[in-house]
Amino acid sequence: MRGALRAAGNVYFPKVESSIYLPRNEGSVSAEMHELMRHPAVSGTMRTLHSIFGAELDVQMLRDQLLKNVPPELFGPISEDELIAGYRDLLGVGEDEPESGEESDAELLTGDDEWRYPEFQHIRETPRDDYLTASDPGIHADLEPYLERVRSVDVLRETRALRGFTRVRDDVLKLSAGKALLRRKPLPPVQDWLPAYVVKGEGIYFGLDPKSLAAWEARAEVQARAQKVTDHYERVASQRGLQDRALSPRFVLLHTLGHLLINELVFACGYSSASLRERLYVSTNPGREMAGLLIYTAAGDSEGTMGGLVRMARPDNLRSVFASAVSNAGWCSTDPVCMDAGEKGQGPDSCNLAACHGCALLPETSCEEFNRFLDRGLVVGTFADPTLGYLSSFT
Repeated sequence: MRGALRAAGNVYFPKVESSIYLPRNEGSVSAEMHELMRHPAVSGTMRTLHSIFGAELDVQMLRDQLLKNVPPELFGPISEDELIAGYRDLLGVGEDEPESGEESDAELLTGDDEWRYPEFQHIRETPRDDYLTASDPGIHADLEPYLERVRSVDVLRETRALRGFTRVRDDVLKLSAGKALLRRKPLPPVQDWLPAYVVKGEGIYFGLDPKSLAAWEARAEVQARAQKVTDHYERVASQRGLQDRALSPRFVLLHTLGHLLINELVFACGYSSASLRERLYVSTNPGREMAGLLIYTAAGDSEGTMGGLVRMARPDNLRSVFASAVSNAGWCSTDPVCMDAGEKGQGPDSCNLAACHGCALLPETSCEEFNRFLDRGLVVGTFADPTLGYLSSFT
């Protein structure tokens, strides 16, 4: 047991899992079907039938039961294919699910990219759905050597679920242990649930150019710089009994770039820094490589946000944002202390290199890693090696 001030920031670290809505059957669920499913009687009837029949439910039985509770005229434009697709989309029927809670725990602990890769595949294209819509604004010529694609995510819906909390430190938490913290008595398996809420918003997606990224990652000095971050974390992990992580150069690059761009977008768009979030799509697993970044804002209002962030994805606007972010990152207000202190580690758990409150840190609600694993050096270079950064040649 440890004493702490009641309002201290380390008294409560929420463990929140979030997911961007993805259409399970692309194009098969129409806007009319989505509108119909918002009717309480429709969603309630579907859930009742799912608890009885599951994936074996016949579409005719579904329609007959719905007609008993909903005015028949609502079903005029809805075909049988749309009806059963809406049922499956609402309840996730037919998806592969883990057979036990322990498998879910393992997935949460290993940071596997299985649950983010589908998001990466959809957002980087131009999906058209009621809850996920993106368009291609084009890329400025000055950014083409560094970015493969940019997407204006005009509409997105995110679900956030609380699965527990930790105190004193932001440590790893198993799903089963987290649930025990949230309830005095465990719920039966058929009624087990987590508190969650849905928010709607908009964002900008950036994907790095694969060839430029591969050439940059292959440099020995880049790998050595990223290895420093991994070494610092390994010392913390060994002391606390945490799982080791291999922090690749692309992860530190995208994570830091996200922070720098958010800090710049705060001034360009007028959002508060706590209202913008990052979502990292990073993986080096063969066949599932990812190198993308989503910066988004979301609110609980049914209409979402007003489009100010999407507007910044236009080529000229985005070029200006990148130029300002890179320029500001070249010299921190606490330099040379920030850059020099970073050689030995600074910030939370000493897991940052050249990154402090004057240049790259964000409110913890905006960051996926609690302001750890940041380094301006891998973005814009260091004093000793100005060409080290991925964007060192960008002006």
